[in-house]
Parts: sequence; structure tokens; C-alpha cells
Amino acid sequence: MININEVREKMEIYDIVIKLIGPIYPAGAEHIDEKRYNNLIVMINLAEKILDDIREVATNKDKVEYSLNKAGKAAQLFLDEQKGYNE
Repeated sequence: MININEVREKMEIYDIVIKLIGPIYPAGAEHIDEKRYNNLIVMINLAEKILDDIREVATNKDKVEYSLNKAGKAAQLFLDEQKGYNE
């Protein structure tokens, strides 16, 4: 079984995802960019799923249980910080 801590030491999770999905930035060459466009769609779908998971955790921000509240507040803070990111 893979020890995730050992993997993290050797490669960041982002780097792993990029290696699995492939580059997403267009190169300006049609024969390359179709694949990169497909990679982008996969990356968008992954980002949407991750954001859905974070939104779900954020629903715990008002819970009385410490660990639920702590996770919920961290998730909500992240979501609040993303508002206006694209402005």
C-alpha cells in the first residue's frame, strides 16, 4: 500500500494531478491544443467536484461539535476568499 506522506514528500498533489490529466494551457498549435482543451475540461470537472465537497463541509460552520465547526469555518473562509477571485 502507498504511504501518502511519502508520496507528498516526493511530489505535491497538484503535480500528481497535472501528471495524470496533462497540461491545460493552449500552445497555439492545433494538433496540441485539442488534447489540452480536453485536459482543461477534465480539470474543470475535477475543480467543480472539489468545490462541491468544500461547500458541503462549509455547511458545518455553525455546528456545536468542535471538529465539525472548525472544518466548516475553514471551508467557508476558503469559499469567501474565492469570491471576487476572477475580478
